[in-house]
Amino acid sequence: MTPTGQTETPQLKIFLLGPPMVTRAGQIVRINRREQRAGLYYLAGRTEPVSRTEICYIFWPDDPEEVARKKLREGLSRLRSALNAPDIFITHNDFVSLDINRVYVDAHEYNKIVLPLLNSSQLTGNGILPEWIYAQLRRAMELCRGHQFLQNVTLHKSTGFENWMSLTDQSFTFSREKILERLAEHCIALGNIDEAIIWLGKITTFDQLNTDVNYLILNCLRELRRFKEAQDYLTFLNQFYQANQLGGLPEILKEMNNRVQREAHEISADQPDKWLGEKTESIPFVGRNDLLVRLNNAYHRKGLVHITGESGSGKTRLVHEFYSRLEYSPRFLFCSGKPMISSTPYAPIVDGLNELVTEKEWLSLPDEIKINLHSLYPAIKFSEKRLSPIIIEKLPDNPLVRIHKALYSLLKIMAEKKPLVMVLDIAEWCDEATIQFLAYLNDRQFFKNFGLLILISRTERRNPALEEYLDRSLLSSNLERMVLEPFTLEETSQLISMTLGKTVSADLLKKIQSQTGGNPYLLIETLKALDLYTIDFSTYSETDHFPIPASIRAIVKEKTRVLAVSTRQVLSSAAILGRRFQSQMLEKMVKIDFETMISALEELQQAGILTGISGSQKVSYYEFPHDQFRQVIVEDLSPARNRALHLAAVQAMLEVKGEVADQASTYAWHYEQAGEYAKAFSAWCAAGRYSRTCFSKVDAYAAYQRALNLLHDLPPDISPVLLRQLLLEWGDYVYDQYDDITCEKLFKTGLELGEAIHDPLLIGISISGLGRVAEMRNEVDEGIELHNRALFFLSKIEGTAEKLETHARLGILYELKDDYLQAKETFLTGLKIDNNFNDPQILDASVNLKSQLAILNCMLGFPAQAESEASQAANESRLINRLSGRVHANTSLAMAQYYGGKYQKSLQTAFSVYKLAEKLNLDWWVSLLDITIAKNYLVVGNLDESWRHLHHAIENKDPGLLHKIIMEHYVIKGDILRLLGDFAAAEEQYRLGAQSPLTELQSLESYFALGLTLCQRNQLGEGVKIIQDAIDRAENLGLESVSLTGKILLPALKNPTIDEISFISETTPYVDELKARGFGSAGLTAALVAAGITLRSGASDKARGCFIEIVEKSKKMNHCWNELWAVSALTSLQINDKEQIKQYQEQKKQILSEMASHAVKAPLSILFKKFSKTI
Repeated sequence: MTPTGQTETPQLKIFLLGPPMVTRAGQIVRINRREQRAGLYYLAGRTEPVSRTEICYIFWPDDPEEVARKKLREGLSRLRSALNAPDIFITHNDFVSLDINRVYVDAHEYNKIVLPLLNSSQLTGNGILPEWIYAQLRRAMELCRGHQFLQNVTLHKSTGFENWMSLTDQSFTFSREKILERLAEHCIALGNIDEAIIWLGKITTFDQLNTDVNYLILNCLRELRRFKEAQDYLTFLNQFYQANQLGGLPEILKEMNNRVQREAHEISADQPDKWLGEKTESIPFVGRNDLLVRLNNAYHRKGLVHITGESGSGKTRLVHEFYSRLEYSPRFLFCSGKPMISSTPYAPIVDGLNELVTEKEWLSLPDEIKINLHSLYPAIKFSEKRLSPIIIEKLPDNPLVRIHKALYSLLKIMAEKKPLVMVLDIAEWCDEATIQFLAYLNDRQFFKNFGLLILISRTERRNPALEEYLDRSLLSSNLERMVLEPFTLEETSQLISMTLGKTVSADLLKKIQSQTGGNPYLLIETLKALDLYTIDFSTYSETDHFPIPASIRAIVKEKTRVLAVSTRQVLSSAAILGRRFQSQMLEKMVKIDFETMISALEELQQAGILTGISGSQKVSYYEFPHDQFRQVIVEDLSPARNRALHLAAVQAMLEVKGEVADQASTYAWHYEQAGEYAKAFSAWCAAGRYSRTCFSKVDAYAAYQRALNLLHDLPPDISPVLLRQLLLEWGDYVYDQYDDITCEKLFKTGLELGEAIHDPLLIGISISGLGRVAEMRNEVDEGIELHNRALFFLSKIEGTAEKLETHARLGILYELKDDYLQAKETFLTGLKIDNNFNDPQILDASVNLKSQLAILNCMLGFPAQAESEASQAANESRLINRLSGRVHANTSLAMAQYYGGKYQKSLQTAFSVYKLAEKLNLDWWVSLLDITIAKNYLVVGNLDESWRHLHHAIENKDPGLLHKIIMEHYVIKGDILRLLGDFAAAEEQYRLGAQSPLTELQSLESYFALGLTLCQRNQLGEGVKIIQDAIDRAENLGLESVSLTGKILLPALKNPTIDEISFISETTPYVDELKARGFGSAGLTAALVAAGITLRSGASDKARGCFIEIVEKSKKMNHCWNELWAVSALTSLQINDKEQIKQYQEQKKQILSEMASHAVKAPLSILFKKFSKTI
């Protein structure tokens, strides 16, 4: 389906811009007759309807009108057939047009883009285009598959068509050439010369003698120093012009030829200037490809570029990479700023020139420049090439003009033959005289004409004179700014692989990224340090040692040494707060005045230690961009100061944020670092609870594990209390996750401490927890023994909640052992314990016990009682913190409602917790919900959804965990197949389900259904025998949900000739019992059988009344199948009222139609169609 607001692209497409083509769903459509093809192209090329008269005149001007119109009708008919699109043409009155909603035409899209822009100032002007217009024009050119409209199409007998095609092509060619020229201009202005050549080349494919375009192509090639290509192209042009134009090659192209020859010779004789900056070849170059493209464009465009970023972000390395990738090297002047304390005026430029200018160039300077330089540099000797440092005080008055003119002239001489690339590194250290000279160059547009100036500066250092120059350059000289951002995680991973020659674990990658902030220099230093340690890069985890290089420690100490005392105080507190923190918290921690605080934060930002995070947030945040810096600062704190600052941090956060759940892990960490282990333990438990509400298993486990790690640091008097809290919380959670390994480790720890301090409560909780481990491992007898042992110890104390919980667990094990009556007795015993529901723990245990009892009562055949218990549990579950308790309670309620015949309510209840169960990873309970939902959907006639949930219940699940769910799966799948009349397939499913011991409810259900299926297949003897056996077994086990239903059906199966009175007499006690217990559809099943017996006896009127009553009750309950069977019986009645029979048939048809709309997927769709024909 297409998203709202978008139209779906038609499958039929007609392409006119270039060699024409017609496609459907990507496949070419063949239209054999040329005249019909031309007619289709003509209608496709028109945007408005065309009259039949006009079409006839265009194609058949010499034919009589009737003949022409007949040809038109026949042509349109053949086109509809060839295109397999009967509605492709719209005919209204005497007009014909293509239905643009059913066909795509490239020319229409082209015109939609081009026509609004054709006469706009953007297209008729020059310079750089707005990005959106550039994208639109590129799209228009992508649509052009050739250089002509309907390229290579002819229809000689139709002058009108040829004229229309010629006029349309002229318009197309004009607009296309104009767009190509504008795209080339845009790319040249942007500096993207390579792309400009592509656009210009497209023009020459249809206009090779365009001298202006040929000149531009040659100039672009010359700009790129691709002289060999330029020479080859000139040779081709010379031959082409000689052959096609009087006078041969135009004069302007001859001049370009001479220039190319001269510059090619000069380039071949020159040696490229060497890189004079910091040597960076050994450092792998990663990412920054977009910046390289921008630098390359700027080089060809000429002008100014400012590259900025924090120290170590790779600014100089980027420029080196750019320079090394240039195919033809320009003159390269590398200058570097010097610290102000040791810098003399113009020092960066003087040093750069000393390295670049050759002795021959110095000696060849004009006398005027020599004189100016001599007066500027008194120590210069013309026979030597080197300059001496300038001493302004000894110069004549007003030397600046002379200095600037001399240096300007020198740079012009250097840029005469090749462009000049001037790099000014560490520009923030430049003296004012150097910056004034750069402004002098800007005023004369030096770099716009002769090359590129690249200024490199650090974000953490300020130079007001430089900032003023940059601002002015941005306005007057189109300076382009480039900011080097930290490496992304992907780029960091790439650098690590290239540096170490190996990949690292995800944990180590995240650690390195966090520690270095993606700063390339810090990354390299960190990787060097890591390489010295015996670290397994592939298995590193958060808990492993992570070294901080000595070089980075030195950088931190150097940065902090010069800070003010108050700033260092603020920094220590900030480092304790963590990598990212709120300024309000820092204000609460540090007892200094507000202005001093602001100054300190600004100084830390200026030093590159902190960064401020701005945006739409209501509160301001600060962050350590490199966590290594923060760690070095924390490690230098004394133990006493460290503890004091952590406690101050907690207090500050409590004042700002209060006791909020999402901050529990932060509080816990600070308490732990301060040595307040009891508070840390409780806070880690709170963090675990919060993570559970966020459905984060990893975070919950981590928080609880941190609490457990503190166990031996806790004071002896409170450690048992805190451990009991952890056992109950984490124990319930790992049980819900079916994690027997963690569960065993946890409760063994509790048992060791309980036995060591002789704490019966702790021992009882721990042994009961180990009983749960046995349950998860299907060691039922072991689990029963452990829970009974736990009850012995729990009987020695007053703890009610633990006793309730253990009775619930013990009952579950009896249920797993198929001792259903003992399980119920155990559950009821637990409920008899005095309860104080004001205690959250007792309430939690009560919810669990009632939920389990409700499920068991559904199995035992007491749905009304089960619904009452489950409703209580569901209400109480809203008052407890454990979200899984809500899932358990509502699942049991949905089951009870299903057995009670409240199918829609059951579905609503099940879906109310379905997503929650999935988020909590409660696989077993999700599967049980799926089974319950599948049962309900089957009853209400939604076969597709029943089938989907039935299979989702067992997909990608552990078979050991879902044994009884799988057995129930066989039952329901068999029921679906049996109801649809595929008895053989149903029998196969029931036999699979009956393979398990017949002490399990699910196996007994399959066994009972197997007997019923055999009866339906006319194997009454065997079928009745199985049903009787299933009833007996179920009765012995107390599973009355099976036995009572069987006792209703058995009389009619055992005695097919039984009369109505005998049947009712024999089954009434069981029907009454089922109704008393709250079974919803029990009475309907018996009524259907009785009505059938009545009908068989010939009492049609009485049977009719019975079936009508069943229909009404089935509708009320939404029991689709009972309603269908009753209505089907009504349609078969032999009555005189034909209208009534017709009404019954219509009713049956409606039921089947509704069911069919929910049985559209394989394999049910086929089965249902067969079923519909047979019922």
